[in-house]
Amino acid sequence: MKKIIIVVAVIAVIAVAAVPFVNGLIAERVVRQAIDDVNETYQAYGMEMGAEIVRYDRGYTSSEIEWKINLGTFGESFGVDDIIFVDRASHQLNGVTTQTSLEKNKWYTDFVSTYLDGVEPLTITTTYPLAGDASTHIDINPFTAKIINEEIGLNEQIQVKGGNIEVFADKGFENFTTTIAWDGLSVPERMMINDFTAESELRRVTSLIWDGTTTFNFGEMSITAPESPPFALQNYSGTVAMVFDEAAQALDGSYELAVERIGSGEEDIIENGSIVMAVKNLDAQGYEAYMRAYLSMVEGILANLDFTEDDPAVIEEAVQAQMAAAGFQMMAAAEKLLKKDLEFSITEFEATMPAGQLSGSMTLRLKDDITIMQLAPVAAQPSIALDYIYLKSDLRIPVSLVPDPTMLVMPLHPIMQSGFFVEEGDDLVHAAETRDGALMLNDMEVLL
Repeated sequence: MKKIIIVVAVIAVIAVAAVPFVNGLIAERVVRQAIDDVNETYQAYGMEMGAEIVRYDRGYTSSEIEWKINLGTFGESFGVDDIIFVDRASHQLNGVTTQTSLEKNKWYTDFVSTYLDGVEPLTITTTYPLAGDASTHIDINPFTAKIINEEIGLNEQIQVKGGNIEVFADKGFENFTTTIAWDGLSVPERMMINDFTAESELRRVTSLIWDGTTTFNFGEMSITAPESPPFALQNYSGTVAMVFDEAAQALDGSYELAVERIGSGEEDIIENGSIVMAVKNLDAQGYEAYMRAYLSMVEGILANLDFTEDDPAVIEEAVQAQMAAAGFQMMAAAEKLLKKDLEFSITEFEATMPAGQLSGSMTLRLKDDITIMQLAPVAAQPSIALDYIYLKSDLRIPVSLVPDPTMLVMPLHPIMQSGFFVEEGDDLVHAAETRDGALMLNDMEVLL
């Protein structure tokens, strides 16, 4: 009996002793999978960026991993080819914990030593537990950056306050939860941001399509220009939501914005403003094609720009030339989105101003699939649009906001029997809708 107990005890000790090593193996597998997922996302977006593990030195109770992200053409605009990370991992009984450093990036160490007096601004810790979600915790350490440029007379101090970022990911790196809490920053007598928070719950459907919700809130923001009262925002918040309908292979998205106050000095400009912008029935395959075309266009622009050029006019001309060259490609990609029941809307537009209340909404929906060629004759025959498009809009604004409302209330074309607005008490009111094969403007038909 005693021998059996001894054997079991030895096996248990060996098993426990092996746990850190096994956890190290598991962590390595997770890290390599994460790198593969990142590269899959870059490839799906058609981006030239890429991540790779430079070395993985795995030991019994610890490991050191050096990996990097190649920024491709995006890095040229910042003069940085790669971002290099060094992870120092500790293998524990319940998982693996790593500390991440940016010490091998000269641009980063130069910035810290030159502008931050050597104060490290970030502490990055990642945990790979034996069971449960992997997590990364980033502490933003308070620091003051000194920005001095004698050539343009710039001598400012940016005071960055503390904060933290937490990201949780499941084993398959398909579901992500993120929370951000940041106390803000200030540039004395110029700008200030206080109390920024954000949360998100996202599920990766494909590398380009995500399902979930992200919310954010700025407690307070202000900007002060020379000899002007400060421009301020209070409780500026937003919610971005994407819902993927697998059966219909379509996306619904919305962007909600709200602000408690926009002001200039003591004067209120807007109080309790809000707006919701939404898209429904967005073809998922068309969306992916459009995003690839868009990112390809952006990379093309960056690849062909001369970032040493100092003349903004020359840079603008180069950008416009690249956009013109990509125009047909973008149109072809956009056409794939023009499917029946695609809908854009603006709802819950409300705001209180000293002059009165603003409110409005708008819905634009396709009644059938449509191509760019089918839209081409609309300029000559506007009535054709009624075969494909449903429109409904309304807007109410105080008359006192418009110095001279004449052009808004009078018909501007012979086909109009009403102006875009009609006066109703102290307000200008607009209402338009397509119905029964006609476009109605303020209850009067537009004679298309």
